[in-house]
Amino acid sequence: MDAALTVLLIGCLLQTALCGQFKTIIPQTIKVLSGSCVTIPCSFDVEDQYISHIDGTCRALWKSDEQTVVFDSSNPQSSAIQGELKGDLTRRDCNTTLNNMRPEHSKEYLLRVQCDQFKYNFLDQKLHISVTDDPPTPTLTPSTLKVEEGTSVSLKCSAPAPCLSHPPALTWTSSLGHIQESLQENLDRTKVQTSVLTFTASRLHHGKIISCTAVYSRQDGSSQSVSTSLTADVLSEMAAALTVLLIGCLLQTALCGWTEVFIPQTIKVLSGSCVTIPCSFDVVDEFISRIDGTCRALWKSDKHTIVFDSSYPQSSAIQGELKGDLTRRDCSTTLNNMRPEHSKEYLLRVQCDQFRNNFLDQKLHISVTDDPPTPTLTPSTLKVEEGTSVSLKCSAPAPCLSHPPALTWTSSLGHIQDSLQENLDRTKVQTSVLTFTASRLHHGKIISCTAVYSKQDGSSQSVSTSLTADVLYSPKNTTVSVSPSGPVPENSRVTLTCSSTANPAVRSYTWYRADGGQEVFMGTGNVLDITASEVGASFFCKAENDLGAERSDTRQIEVQYSPKHTTVSVSPSGPVPEDTGVTMTCSSSANPAVKNYTWYRADGGQETFIGAGHVLNIKTSTVNGPFFCKAENVLGAGQSNISQIDVQCMYFIPVYFPYTLIRLTVFRALSHILHYLVLYYLDIQFLFKMANSGNTCFDFETQGGLSACHSPVSQHCLSQSLFWFSPISVYQFRNGPCFCIPGRKKLFSCFITYSSDSPKHTTVSVSPSGPVPENSIVTLTCSSTANPAVKNYTWYRADGGQETVMGTGHVLNIKASRDSGPFFCEAENPIGSERSNISQIDVHFAPQILSSYGCIQTADQLNCFCETVGNPPPALQWYLDGLPVNHSDRFAISSEPLNVSGLRSIITVSQLQQRDLSTLLCHSSNSLGSATQRFLVYSLEPHGPELYLGPYSGLLLLAGAAVSLCVNVLLTIYVVLLCKARKSVKPKEEDRTYMSLDQMAAALTVLLIGCLLQTALCGRTEVFIPQTIKVLSGSCVTIPCSFDVEDQYISRIDGTCRALWKSDKQTVVFDSSNPQSSAIQGELKGDLTRRDCNTTLNNMRPEHSKEYLLRVQCDQFKNNFLDQKLHISVTDDPPTPTLSPSTLKVEEGTSVSLKCSAPAPCLSHPPALTWTSSLGHIQESLQENQDRTKVQTSVLTFTASRLHHGKIISCTAVYSREDGSSQSVSTSLTADVSYSPKNTTVSVSPSGPVPENSRVTLTCSSTANPAVRSYTWYRADGGQEVFMGTGNVLDITASEVGASFFCKAENDLGAERSDTRQIEVQYSPKHTTVSVSPSGPVPEDTGVTLTCSSSANPAVKNYTWYRADGGQETFIGAGHVLNIKASTVNGPFFCKAENVLGAGRSNISQIDVQCMYFIPVYFPYTLIRLTVFRALSHILHYLVLYYLDIQFLFKMANSGNTCCNYIYQFRNGPCFCIPGRKKLFSCFITYSSDSPKHTTVSVSPSGPVPENSIVTLTCSSTANPAVKNYTWYRADGDQETVMGTGHVLNINSSRDSGPFFCEAENPIGSGRSNISQIDVHFAPQILSSYGCIQTADQLNCSCETVGNPSPALQWYLDGLRVNHSDRFAISSEPLNVSGLRSIITVSQPQQRDFSTLLCHSSNSLGSATQRFCVYNLQPQISAKHQDFMVLLVFIAIIVALFLVICGLLLVIRAQRTHQVVHKSTGAMSQVLTSGEANEEPNAEEEAIYINANKARQGGVAEPAANSKPNSANLPGAGPNNAEGAAEGSEKKKEEGSDVIYSTVNWKTKSKKKKEEDSVDKGQPGNSYLEEERCAVGAMSRNFVSDALEMGNLYDEFEPRPENKAMECEYAQVKFKRKSVLRK
Repeated sequence: MDAALTVLLIGCLLQTALCGQFKTIIPQTIKVLSGSCVTIPCSFDVEDQYISHIDGTCRALWKSDEQTVVFDSSNPQSSAIQGELKGDLTRRDCNTTLNNMRPEHSKEYLLRVQCDQFKYNFLDQKLHISVTDDPPTPTLTPSTLKVEEGTSVSLKCSAPAPCLSHPPALTWTSSLGHIQESLQENLDRTKVQTSVLTFTASRLHHGKIISCTAVYSRQDGSSQSVSTSLTADVLSEMAAALTVLLIGCLLQTALCGWTEVFIPQTIKVLSGSCVTIPCSFDVVDEFISRIDGTCRALWKSDKHTIVFDSSYPQSSAIQGELKGDLTRRDCSTTLNNMRPEHSKEYLLRVQCDQFRNNFLDQKLHISVTDDPPTPTLTPSTLKVEEGTSVSLKCSAPAPCLSHPPALTWTSSLGHIQDSLQENLDRTKVQTSVLTFTASRLHHGKIISCTAVYSKQDGSSQSVSTSLTADVLYSPKNTTVSVSPSGPVPENSRVTLTCSSTANPAVRSYTWYRADGGQEVFMGTGNVLDITASEVGASFFCKAENDLGAERSDTRQIEVQYSPKHTTVSVSPSGPVPEDTGVTMTCSSSANPAVKNYTWYRADGGQETFIGAGHVLNIKTSTVNGPFFCKAENVLGAGQSNISQIDVQCMYFIPVYFPYTLIRLTVFRALSHILHYLVLYYLDIQFLFKMANSGNTCFDFETQGGLSACHSPVSQHCLSQSLFWFSPISVYQFRNGPCFCIPGRKKLFSCFITYSSDSPKHTTVSVSPSGPVPENSIVTLTCSSTANPAVKNYTWYRADGGQETVMGTGHVLNIKASRDSGPFFCEAENPIGSERSNISQIDVHFAPQILSSYGCIQTADQLNCFCETVGNPPPALQWYLDGLPVNHSDRFAISSEPLNVSGLRSIITVSQLQQRDLSTLLCHSSNSLGSATQRFLVYSLEPHGPELYLGPYSGLLLLAGAAVSLCVNVLLTIYVVLLCKARKSVKPKEEDRTYMSLDQMAAALTVLLIGCLLQTALCGRTEVFIPQTIKVLSGSCVTIPCSFDVEDQYISRIDGTCRALWKSDKQTVVFDSSNPQSSAIQGELKGDLTRRDCNTTLNNMRPEHSKEYLLRVQCDQFKNNFLDQKLHISVTDDPPTPTLSPSTLKVEEGTSVSLKCSAPAPCLSHPPALTWTSSLGHIQESLQENQDRTKVQTSVLTFTASRLHHGKIISCTAVYSREDGSSQSVSTSLTADVSYSPKNTTVSVSPSGPVPENSRVTLTCSSTANPAVRSYTWYRADGGQEVFMGTGNVLDITASEVGASFFCKAENDLGAERSDTRQIEVQYSPKHTTVSVSPSGPVPEDTGVTLTCSSSANPAVKNYTWYRADGGQETFIGAGHVLNIKASTVNGPFFCKAENVLGAGRSNISQIDVQCMYFIPVYFPYTLIRLTVFRALSHILHYLVLYYLDIQFLFKMANSGNTCCNYIYQFRNGPCFCIPGRKKLFSCFITYSSDSPKHTTVSVSPSGPVPENSIVTLTCSSTANPAVKNYTWYRADGDQETVMGTGHVLNINSSRDSGPFFCEAENPIGSGRSNISQIDVHFAPQILSSYGCIQTADQLNCSCETVGNPSPALQWYLDGLRVNHSDRFAISSEPLNVSGLRSIITVSQPQQRDFSTLLCHSSNSLGSATQRFCVYNLQPQISAKHQDFMVLLVFIAIIVALFLVICGLLLVIRAQRTHQVVHKSTGAMSQVLTSGEANEEPNAEEEAIYINANKARQGGVAEPAANSKPNSANLPGAGPNNAEGAAEGSEKKKEEGSDVIYSTVNWKTKSKKKKEEDSVDKGQPGNSYLEEERCAVGAMSRNFVSDALEMGNLYDEFEPRPENKAMECEYAQVKFKRKSVLRK
């Protein structure tokens, strides 16, 4: 039935695959997280007749039922569920993303596709979307981990990714090894995020919880995580045998702790360096308290020899230092200056006052070597495509933590990240990760990592490892060269050569000619020969390899030819009125350019010259004849066709209306009507030429946009003033006729100046005009000539016989697509319409392989077809095993075009059973990209006439394989169950179950399949040698060689083997057994027993240049390895070394690595490499190519400097011959170092001091590469820089200002400015000024200081002061400063400054001298005393200031020249004068006074300041009198603390700087400023208040931090960020302005190790981290619960002990029974009776059973003699397969009374006769022990059942010596007393 069902299944699937039908392919169910999106993988199919209806008008509708639409792709934002259509419906791709899914969206959905010509609901498949609030739990594969130590483990964590824009992020809590992440696709095309963790299982992993966390992000920015985990169960090799014992041990460990030490097994150390031993230990709980400060660590090389004592580290045999804290059971130790003699095993001893223990369970082996360990590169090889992000990891062990290795990369290609990481055994490893993006410039570059190990004596030692980058890239630098290169004559031959670099090499070159927007194919190959012509002179080539293609720039060939295509254009182009000016232009194509243009009129057969020049202006007339032009250059001349100008005249139609009825508005309306009336109804048939115009038409012209008539009638019109709109007599409507209104008979006439027509010459222009990329915007423009003008433009798409409207308007913007069909436009005016020709947009797009690919298999061949579309038309190439497949006898390839841009290729494979086609690829490519399709051809055995192997062939084959596997597994299980059935069934006659030989055959089938598979997987016979080796004549060659043989012959490769190298199948040139007498002497370097055939051949000569093959000849094996041959090329000249890179063009400061490589064919004489310019560090190494040949490399590393520019760097390889001579060869390059301008200087001419206004030349000089592009000059005016000019030389006029200059030199890499250069300009004093102090009005007789200032060079020599008295100048003093006393008689003054060049004077200045003012206030003099006067004066002071104010003040009338004489000053306040007149007094005020106002604080610098920087505080206030005291205060809450005094205060900023203010005080009062704050920035700091609180079910940890700017807090666990989730609740709250507190709450803390919990605080200034030491997470439990737990543990211990005892008893019993059996079998003998010997076998029984008769009740005899069955009597020995009899034996008991006899009967396929059974069972005291024996070959299994008593005897028999595949037997053992036998 299986075969029949298979045929039906294949038929159904084939019918489905071959016939189109309405169906949709979507998943059945998708689970989505609430708030996230869902991407529905969707595709659909329709019947073939409807495929053409699926076009750009289609839209996708998702419906929750047949009526409700929830998403419409044409209006996605207004849909019930917003989203986006991701697929292309025209390709039947309906992939859709629905956003922001909610639980109410949990429904079933179906798809509807709706187009203009197609509408369909796909009801065959519905999608159920389940929206949940919880994300799906990730899946671990395998779900449990139980492996042996050392096994390579791969754990795969998978999480569904329903939302492709927000896939889940997978993290592992225990990062044990390498992690590989990928987004994979399920069978239903839904996506799943996977992360594979790969590591090697170790005992340290045992019990470790490995969890995978999936973090799902919602579209609102929130996230939710879910985890899954397993516990690693790592078994040691003895775990299976000791499982029972380990149960008790583990229970004991859980309760009592364990005394053990945790140290690595092995550490390798460099001699002379130190080693840091990571060490920790544990002790039994009862001894923990004894580990105290008295403890010391002793390291011993054996139980008695101490090499290090932590209490005496310097006097120990090996000096060192204890790094750990023994009280915390940390015994980490550093041992210094390790030597090779220290290579031993070491153990730890911890010795305290109350505790001493040697930790013997674990020993550390330290290996001290003279060579450091080689660093490891991951990956070890690098083969990537260009643009790939590459991460290379270099790892080197770091045994000495104080001197870790320094890792450096010789090629610093990108970002380098160094870190010190920890292995599982807690040893350290230094890692350096080099990350860069692969580029073609990296190809062939050797990337090496060097580890420099420093020893403790200061010396160092380095070791390197490297790889060669193999970067695959598409063609680059594609160029076209033309030969000959200059201008070429027309029709001459030109050679075009296309060059390009690529890896892999360029596969094809294609040539095109660029004809405007078209690209015309010209040919293939890198060289193309063409004939030059004046057209198509622009060419380009395209180079293509497997990765892509590149086209060169367009190359123009300058072809010289005589004028061609000479044409004449006339403007205006249409019919023109008579006597109008016309411009004619002559155009021609010529090279060289046209020299002369000549114009002629063709008068019959004559040509009349009418002018010359490119453009000719003439005036039209009725007598003008046809014209043409001639164009002429040095090569010849060309003539245009004859052209004719269409000259037209005016016409008119008289139309009469009564004038009295016309007004201006009415006229305009009627003119509109008349316009169309004339155009459509009266038309040309009513037009006639005006009778009174004798010879010409009316003249007309355009004025102000209107047409005015100038005929006699129009002149008459203009002369009349009959209309309201006089003097204008013309009205123009829609560019229509000209209306002239004469006054004759008060009527008007209409004149028409042109004829009308429908649109003509309608054309379409496309911009851009050439090929356009897909999805780019294209502008279509419709143009047409018409009169009247075109009214409507309409655009149509020509879809076959249908025309679809695309849009309207003169210009139409569309989106280019590959489905853009042909189109045209239609122009329409009132006369008619016209269509343009059909146009097509040339849309370019990358190739795409259609889904119609597949294979059809017949009995003897396989036909696979592949269809592709693309523009430019793609090329199709088949690949097999990564190699291109071309047409041949085995592969027949044919191609046919599908359409303009499509191609179909069919490959026919014959003899397909002999080839694996699982790698068959179809590759389509054009200049824009490529596409590849793999054909899933898994089985090539034909299954009938034809079998379709299309896209679903893989699924069909996998399904068949799965069914076959299930059948075999079920059959195997059935066989096993049949064998085991005998175990549970008592061997009675009526119900015994036995297995037939036929049934056992199925089990053998499984074994046979395994054997066949093993044979198929055996090794093959092949040799691995290079293809070619080049050798220097006279030198040796070392051939890297290894071979392999089939597994069955491996044992025959022994010490008798020898290697023979043969130049052909008969000629042996080297025999390893006799190397010195061989034709070519040499030596076998390899070990043939290890299949290593490395060989060195000496003294190679040119005549040895041949192909060689290997023969291996042994006593039991001989083979010629013909599959691979080695070609040795011997030359007289050594190979030239290779420099990588071959050119050096870098920027200054770049790290440069030059690699010099030279082949090293002779390993005993490798080439010596030397550099002529030793610019930096040189690192030499002997490296290995991929074919295992060697190459000597030398890497020169230095930092490029401008000093290296132009330097020749050469590498010389010196090859030594075996005769002692040598030969050298060199290669070199010239360093091109680009650097920005350097040494920029300014020189001034003349160089000394120059007079003012003289000319000065400034020159700017600088060195740069590339050269300086621009020089710019600036003048430094204080802090401003004023542009002056450009150029390296600047001429200026010297002046006293702006005398500081500098220049800036700039190139492409940067700029540099020169130092400021000062020009010393000499000039006389200028800008002479006077300053007065104090500057304001001053009281009379007050001292005033006058200062004279002036600018001069040389400096001012004399200052002189003068008072200007009218027209005279009175000398008043000399000197820079003059002190005088102010008075009302002081006149204006000035100063004069003088130097050797001249003098300058200041402007006239005046001192503002003020007098007193008074207010008369009267009091009786007799009542006034001095004290009273002072008090009243105080009152009067404020009275005058605030109430009387300035309006009462007036100048004292009777003071003619001075103020009053008596002055009293009060608190710097007003001046009081007290005269004696009339015994009253008056108060005089000299100024107004006030307390401090507007008190402010300024801070410098004003912005945020760093902590501990100096800040200047300035207090400012306005006051009168002036402020006397400034006091600074800090506002500490309600308290005010004095900070200091003074106008300016300098303080040290700190984070504790509180708010502050200042107080200003004068005698009147005081004023305070507002409170100010300094914004002090400082790095974060974690406060000491952090900690953790643990409860029974959770752990709460808090972390507090301060910083400015405000810091961010992040929690980390196992080095990974911890975010808010179900397991981790994180909350934050501000502490103050710059503080933050974060609390993390962990649920179920017992399931996680929190020793790595970190709190990390960071801001822009730095970061801080705090580790939380959470070592024990066992929660406190109650006493009752503790008692219950103790009880459970006690019960478990009892059960475990019982199991241990039972196990031990079983082992002892088995051993004793084994001994008893041997003794009993030796003592037993059998006496056969005739009845027993002739029992007939029963074919239904297949068993061995033993009847054991119990001895007497008094005891059982112990047989001693051995008895074996005789082969002659065994079953199968006789012809009838009768039972045989075994030999018997007997022995008396020690008491001597009774003897037990045993009888053993072997039976095959027989059943005991009933009568025998009755006799046996009737024996008194007898019992039976039945034992089944089932033998398979030489294997046996015993099943024991139905033991009646514990005292039964167990017997064991060896398998019968018969060569049967399977046989079941039974034996009957009878025990009888001798007395019974006698009877």
